[in-house]
Amino acid sequence: MRCALGYLPARLPTRGGGAVTALLLVAAANLTTPQLIRVAIDVGFTQAQPSVLAETVAGLVALAFAQFRDSPDGLSAA
Repeated sequence: MRCALGYLPARLPTRGGGAVTALLLVAAANLTTPQLIRVAIDVGFTQAQPSVLAETVAGLVALAFAQFRDSPDGLSAA
């Protein structure tokens, strides 16, 4: 295995680490959205706490903006 890894370019581990980091960030954002919606409904609406509702809506807007900004064409969300 070491011999095979010797043929790979030196910059590959850096790019691979960046790709893994990006993948984890996108996965975290995709998993966070439903949880924010759950908190908004369970706490914001059912327990009538407008501050929690406002915080979750702000979080959803921030996630949507981050996903929109990082889209390849800058025009559509992922």
